[in-house]
Amino acid sequence: MSMDPRRRFRERAQGVGPAPLGDIVSRGTRLRRRRLTAAASTVALVLVAASVVGYQALQPAPKVKLHVVGPPSTAPVTPSPALSPTAMASPQAGLPVVGVTGLAIEDQSWVSDAEGWLLGTATCTGSPCTVILHTGDGGQTWDRASAPDGGSVAHVRFASLQIGYAYGSSDGATSPLYMTTDGATTWEQQSGAGNVEDLDVSQGTVVAITYHHSGCPLTCDPMLESAAAGSAAWRTLPAPAISQGFGESVLVQGSDIYFLSYGHPAGGTSNAQTRIDRSMDGGAHWVSGGDPCSAPPRGADTGQVEWDAGSPATGPGGFVALICTQRGAQNAFLLQSTDAGSTWTRLGQTPNAGRLTVGSARNFAAFTTTGVVVSHDGGTTWRTTLQGNRLSAASLSFEDATTLRASFGGATIYTSVDAGETWTASQPAG
Repeated sequence: MSMDPRRRFRERAQGVGPAPLGDIVSRGTRLRRRRLTAAASTVALVLVAASVVGYQALQPAPKVKLHVVGPPSTAPVTPSPALSPTAMASPQAGLPVVGVTGLAIEDQSWVSDAEGWLLGTATCTGSPCTVILHTGDGGQTWDRASAPDGGSVAHVRFASLQIGYAYGSSDGATSPLYMTTDGATTWEQQSGAGNVEDLDVSQGTVVAITYHHSGCPLTCDPMLESAAAGSAAWRTLPAPAISQGFGESVLVQGSDIYFLSYGHPAGGTSNAQTRIDRSMDGGAHWVSGGDPCSAPPRGADTGQVEWDAGSPATGPGGFVALICTQRGAQNAFLLQSTDAGSTWTRLGQTPNAGRLTVGSARNFAAFTTTGVVVSHDGGTTWRTTLQGNRLSAASLSFEDATTLRASFGGATIYTSVDAGETWTASQPAG
């Protein structure tokens, strides 16, 4: 089965998949994969989502304007030796779902620490199938919910216990949008929206990057569409000319919408810079900006150095975080904004990682090529706490300040309730 070109570009934003021409991986299964998210070949920098918990304690360092971002340290960051998941993650009680074997988890979505859904591919009574599994007890037990009819989907996002969305394709086909309003008992295809490249949900509003003809991701002319969660009435947002032709992603935090358009992912003369368009009023008005990682450090000659951004994620109060990665090298550093991307603060050097996620001002986690690294001091120091080889559908996300879940794209989901310090392994299906 060939890889959907949309997924290849999503990988660039989320930090999964092979690195092109020496670039280091950065985003995953949402163009998002997504998203969502993601998500393309890899730009090596990652925007991250911060949860509601813990931001009251955030004390930002002096802010740096976009055009004066300081140079990263070139000293290597070496995470502590990784242990294997079997050595670190204790097994969790609970019987696997009957009749489902060979599960490969592609995405996960949680509306609380207890309520969540997994989407994946599997073998069901001897035939290939797309499965959606649900838990109401934090992953101790799982039951099989229904999946959309009419083809495979690669991503799932729930807005509440009842309202959820499934979209995306891993086989190069079209990517229709499906919605459930009864907790994945039934699904309906949304005729008002086009094919979906990425989607995000926040506070009762869903925003999707859609396209209505073939040629994606290069010439599909994506647009932004929005609807109230659970509504089939979609409207086109007056977004700016947004596509650079190499993949896009969207993040929503209340009335704040961030649209990222990625540059050329391969080598050569074209750059991989990311353009960020942002709206603070639900998409009515937009402010366009360049890549916040691209500005040359003050007093330094960086004419031969390119720094690129990717993998967006947001938190309440205008919080945005990024990992900026040097193109063709392994140097990387964190950027943070507490004013919705108007100004940025450099937090320091990071491992060359992707799919960064933030639980609080101090608790960070990210994928490297061999596992999960965590930081409990706001990204200053990092260490490996879970080892695994990521597949293209790997997923990693904080549900609150300390609850963290990871999947490497196989049959196992790992849960940590102490911000990644220790892990519990669970296999929802046989």
